[in-house]
Amino acid sequence: MDIQYFGVVRLEEGDHEAMLCLDVDEPNNATFHLWGQNYPQGVVALCEISRSGQDWRIMPMAKFVDDEHGTYHGSIDVESTERLDGLVAEVKRQDDGRLVGQWKDNSGNTGFMAMAPRPFREKIEEIKTCRTWAEFKQWVDELQERGQKFLFRGHGSRDFELQTSLARRGRSRLERFLDRQFGDFLFNASPIVSENLDPTNPIHFATLLGLAQHHGLPTPLLDWTKSPYVAAYFAFSDAIDTERYKANREQYVRVYAFSEDFWGRSGSRISLTYTRPYIDVLSVLPRGNPRIYAQQGVFLVTNIVDVGGWICKQSEKRQGSPFLVAADIPMACWKAAMADLEFMGLTAGTLFPGLDGVAKMVRHRMARLG
Repeated sequence: MDIQYFGVVRLEEGDHEAMLCLDVDEPNNATFHLWGQNYPQGVVALCEISRSGQDWRIMPMAKFVDDEHGTYHGSIDVESTERLDGLVAEVKRQDDGRLVGQWKDNSGNTGFMAMAPRPFREKIEEIKTCRTWAEFKQWVDELQERGQKFLFRGHGSRDFELQTSLARRGRSRLERFLDRQFGDFLFNASPIVSENLDPTNPIHFATLLGLAQHHGLPTPLLDWTKSPYVAAYFAFSDAIDTERYKANREQYVRVYAFSEDFWGRSGSRISLTYTRPYIDVLSVLPRGNPRIYAQQGVFLVTNIVDVGGWICKQSEKRQGSPFLVAADIPMACWKAAMADLEFMGLTAGTLFPGLDGVAKMVRHRMARLG
């Protein structure tokens, strides 16, 4: 099941962009995002979906309140919700997955709409295929010579896509996550978290969201680091923990580098109900979370499922170097890489302060040294 669609809705004032977000475990409800020249702040509405074969009927039920800067919580706009009565979109799902049809309201107004599932894919223009660990280190030096700042992220396979843990669970409705899963986390974590953190305070909210991410709750965050070597550690660590390194010696791990040309202008938005698609840096103080400090960690918060594809799409719109580049490192050099990273002081013991990290460090040494 596709969980996110992008497309166009034609209103009397002209074409407007739209995004439809669904969760696989609750397919009959969705959130619909609409924005454009006549709606600069946009509209986010909770919808009900009924299906009959390839025919979909999408009915807006309630509108959320937000502002142009985004907020960290959403509420229902009762007055606007009353005006949604009678508004409906009837679309047909095409063989290629697109939704095509019309919307109409009680006043007889109609308009065309068409939406496609994941209309952009991760297609990185600049990938360095390294033959050795030394070539990866050379790639890092070359990035430094560009005079740009980068954020880095490591994957245990170059076949993995950039997605949040929430999206990997088949969920893209952030207002539902905030109301249910995050609310559940806050209630049950309150006796454990020693500091008095108020979730209505944006700084505290970011701290709590970071704690949830680092303790295993699927969230709309992506972990990045300011260090390419920390990212490389995570790439190889994931391959070791999943024993992927044993399956095929021809496999590669991947380290992404994400240019500040993109995220440097994001503005640290804390928003789970913001109308437009966004990827922003979320500045989180390491209060109660020493892992962030040890890993030189930075979070990206997003309402986009295909994060890599969206970044690549934005690169295509401009002239200049791409926002997202990557280096693939052969799995065959994992022992040399992990030994060198340990020499740098980068082990599970240092990156995951506590007994869990120490045990993981020793487990990695067992795999490498026997």
